[in-house]
Amino acid sequence: MKKILIAGLSVLLLCLSVFCLVACNDGPAPVVAEKIVFSVEETGVKVIFIDAENNSETAYDGAYSAEYLDDLIYFLAGKEVLEAESSSSQYGSFFTKIGSLSQSDNNYLYFYTNLDEYKDVTDYALTETYNDLTLTSVSLGASSLPVKAGAVYMVTLVSF
Repeated sequence: MKKILIAGLSVLLLCLSVFCLVACNDGPAPVVAEKIVFSVEETGVKVIFIDAENNSETAYDGAYSAEYLDDLIYFLAGKEVLEAESSSSQYGSFFTKIGSLSQSDNNYLYFYTNLDEYKDVTDYALTETYNDLTLTSVSLGASSLPVKAGAVYMVTLVSF
């Protein structure tokens, strides 16, 4: 009887192990972005999600139709590359969610760029690094940041 019970439990464990391996084989988990980079080139835009361990995943690499960064984010949301939630104000779009980055009580979406004319030049400016570029927090909102070749934008969450 003891041998039958052990054999039965062994078969049950084997079946559960096989089921778990088959059920969990959906490939690598998507990157939960801590940072989202928009790298604009002559022929298109790359959208890169970067996680806390600096792993990256290109979510989109293709053509775009946008004049400003908020237009690009809405364009990408329409293509289901990322989620975006915002409200309108007299100053333009106020984003509360982009991709997996979502504002909360003390966490706010913060934009950075490599374009000198849009960098924050105050003592409160923040910096981030992407590849070999130093990106500085912006002085304008997403509705005023042009999408042009050579521009790199990053969005992160910051706590105040």
